[in-house]
Amino acid sequence: KSQIAQLKYLLTIFYKIISKTSDIIITFAYVFKKFLADLNIYNTVRVSHGYLRPVCRKNNEKYLVIYGVISRRKRLEEILERYLASSVDTPLLIIGGPSYYDMDYFRKLFNKYHGRKNIRFLGFVPDNLLDKILYKAKLIIIPHPYAVTPSGTLTQITKYCKPVIGIATNLYFQEYLPREALFDLNSLNFDELVDNSKLELLRRKLIMRAYMENFDIIADQYIKIYKYFLSKYDKTK
Repeated sequence: KSQIAQLKYLLTIFYKIISKTSDIIITFAYVFKKFLADLNIYNTVRVSHGYLRPVCRKNNEKYLVIYGVISRRKRLEEILERYLASSVDTPLLIIGGPSYYDMDYFRKLFNKYHGRKNIRFLGFVPDNLLDKILYKAKLIIIPHPYAVTPSGTLTQITKYCKPVIGIATNLYFQEYLPREALFDLNSLNFDELVDNSKLELLRRKLIMRAYMENFDIIADQYIKIYKYFLSKYDKTK
């Protein structure tokens, strides 16, 4: 706890320094804007992270996918145990490798779960292979637990037109994902998760948001902010 308290203190100092040396802080989510406001930092503006425009393809949906860097804070063993306890036989692929600090954790996960039922650890995969796998995914799971951490992963994988779920403790996911896409580790049920009607609902909602907030649209908002401040401090005038 003392380490967490120390980290929060250092982050507070860091954000206050950034605030005092910046004209504006661009945040990706209202939850982070509020987080800064709680630190008495108000020179902020919220602009969406921006999604990749969906490029949908007709593919056989062959896998469930857990996607992202593997770390102990994501509690993957609990997700895998719930998969093993379910009647779901759709293969579960874990795409992503560990950081340097989580190598031992990754080895333990791999040794315990790889090959059981239909669980496969693929590690980091090249982009061309990643495209092929995600286009054939039935569902993509992002188990990122941190409360105010934006996920570039979420905004990038919308191009595959797949349903995505994220852990409910992540306030960024609460803002960016539909309510039906949030899951609790304590009540995660894979049998309910693979219901086709629910997955189709999630897919449609995410695609709709991706079209509304794709990078082409969001980029214009960033350009307006940059132009305003460049004009404001233009010394040639």
